[in-house]
Amino acid sequence: MTLEQTHVRFGAECKPVEVVQLQSDGWIGRTVVRVTEQSSGIMGVSRCPSEGDWRRWIKSSLTENAESARREYLKYSPSVEIFRDRISIGDSDGGIEVVCKKTKGVGFLGRLRASRAERNFRRGWMLLDAGIQTAVPLAAIERRERVRESCLVTRFVPDLMDLDRIAMLDLPRISGSRAVALKMTLVEQVAGLFARLRARRLHHRDMKASNIMVANANTPATASLFILDLDGLGAASRWRRGLRWQPLMRLAASLIGYRGVTRADFARCLRRYLVLTDGIDREWRNHYRRLSAEARSYSAASGQRKRGKLDGIG
Repeated sequence: MTLEQTHVRFGAECKPVEVVQLQSDGWIGRTVVRVTEQSSGIMGVSRCPSEGDWRRWIKSSLTENAESARREYLKYSPSVEIFRDRISIGDSDGGIEVVCKKTKGVGFLGRLRASRAERNFRRGWMLLDAGIQTAVPLAAIERRERVRESCLVTRFVPDLMDLDRIAMLDLPRISGSRAVALKMTLVEQVAGLFARLRARRLHHRDMKASNIMVANANTPATASLFILDLDGLGAASRWRRGLRWQPLMRLAASLIGYRGVTRADFARCLRRYLVLTDGIDREWRNHYRRLSAEARSYSAASGQRKRGKLDGIG
């Protein structure tokens, strides 16, 4: 057993997380086995599974003879399984609820590079390091037998709704003052999220509304954002000019046509983003006109692609 101290930065403070290099039942990878008392509140866990707990969970949930009846499947396909599970801690009745994303590698390149679980494990800690909320990565393990498989285990985050659903269903229904309060909070949160990504030179290639999750949407004062889709996240080695605006354009394109979202909402978000990144919003009108046109073009092209796929299926 090899222990490493992985120092994870939450804002201005650095908190150590203890990671174990684990090998069990054909699976190999790394698992979090301890967090400091200071970071436990941020991570949502006061105790982590020990090495023995992880071994028992792998045997009961990931091996060929594992019982799958207790799983709550969130997605199932030939290449990806996403399910909720519980990992017991010691001999106690309690444990922690987790979400497991089990994927199969595809193609020659998939055998050469780090597994999908390992890449997303790193991306998750990268987001936490930037002060951006995501489901805390607890393990990234893989096995290479007939087909390369990997599994990312993250802390389950309850009561999340995606921004797309809120804009489409919730905002048109709620009362005026409450809708305004929720919109103001979401504008501030979205602008802050994009500003933090830019400050760390991080880029998400698919920042649409359905990939932004909202916690506590029913209480606007405490609503906050999570990013759970880590596949599209990466470090921009060279920050091209277009990357700065792409998240805003992509988000606007995904919300076009929703009654709950207005042009004024987009303008407020853009102005707040400019203030957070440049300290001034003097040129916001020029940016607004250009981004609005790009969002409409992107939305129209996306609709054509979807129709083409449906025609192909038919």
